[in-house]
Amino acid sequence: MPGKPKLHSLPIVISCLLALMLVAQGANSLSAKDLRRSMPFLRNMLMGGAGVALGDEATSMWYNPAGPARLGANTIEAFTMQLSADEVTNNALRGEGSIGEQYDASSVAELAQLVGTSNYSQLTMKIPMVVLPESGTAWGLAVDFLVDMELVELPGDFGVLLELYLDYQIVASRFTRFGNSLFLGAAFKVINRIGVNKTIDSATLYATGEFDLESDEDVQDFYSGRSRTRVGLDLGLIFQLPGSGNWQTRFGLSVMNIGGYDSDTGLAGIEFGSRPSAGEPPIGGELPLNIALGFAVSPTYGNIRFTFALDFVDLGEDALSGDSLSNRTRIGMEIGFGPRKDGAPLFSLLGGWNATHFGGGFITRLSFMEIGMGSYTVERGSAPDENPQPRRVLLIGFRF
Repeated sequence: MPGKPKLHSLPIVISCLLALMLVAQGANSLSAKDLRRSMPFLRNMLMGGAGVALGDEATSMWYNPAGPARLGANTIEAFTMQLSADEVTNNALRGEGSIGEQYDASSVAELAQLVGTSNYSQLTMKIPMVVLPESGTAWGLAVDFLVDMELVELPGDFGVLLELYLDYQIVASRFTRFGNSLFLGAAFKVINRIGVNKTIDSATLYATGEFDLESDEDVQDFYSGRSRTRVGLDLGLIFQLPGSGNWQTRFGLSVMNIGGYDSDTGLAGIEFGSRPSAGEPPIGGELPLNIALGFAVSPTYGNIRFTFALDFVDLGEDALSGDSLSNRTRIGMEIGFGPRKDGAPLFSLLGGWNATHFGGGFITRLSFMEIGMGSYTVERGSAPDENPQPRRVLLIGFRF
């Protein structure tokens, strides 16, 4: 177990985290879609995106770096591959026609009729991730590849909103605990990104006489391998109510993806490149700042752990469109059979509610294998149920 800091430092740590929340409230809200996370994990996806106060498995560090401080055993993910995709991409993977076929042969008029259509896929590979609770450290390497293309309406025109990222990430974290009630953590990230995030109008798309994404200079930069390297910081705490017994009632606070500070807008996320204008994301995309509060209970009866989690995300209004509370609410439930020393059950049934949309699935861990699958929905519009996108996700990993 890591050494325990002096108790008189607790007010300082808590005050710093709360101050970060207040500073970030001044940040400008961007026109964005679903809340993007660094290295998202299947369990939390299927629990509606909740996880700030969980701290019951090694993967909780991606939602709150204080999470692993509550664990009692080491975890090594030797290799984990996770694919999330929408129905169009799933059909292409099953050999029912390529994604390009949907657009390549379309005329300008035909493509304009498909406004609102989108293709999405994300492949995340952790190779490896190591969490060592007794030494209070964790580190890992990962690759994240995302493709998101949506036909959008522009003033008097239409275009393609293109998000194309290839991230190479190195993450190192440090966490500690104060008795059995307060858990603190911080994670430092270095990310090298080859990417583009922009809306391309129809004139550029048809500059060669036919539909052609590669005619855009920023897309050409992606294919040529132009990269940007950025660093970021995650901070978090979990407080477990003394005397809560088997229910383990706890609250969490996390400030994720701190990438910089601007005197006018406050804290900023991890931005890859410059912004064309104040209201647009950087050409190379970004991992938005995410300030979140969470609540969780996880009573165990017999050999079954029941988990309930409630999160309020993007409290600084830096990532999601609009000001709807339901659009920022995440609720998750899990029934886990046979919890192991590292907190992960042998088999889990999962369900969640994400911005008014439901999802669910399962994860099974047999010997050193970890397999899971399910479906979930994200809200891409500024209001609940305005532009939902269903996705399916599959995970295969080796975990020790």
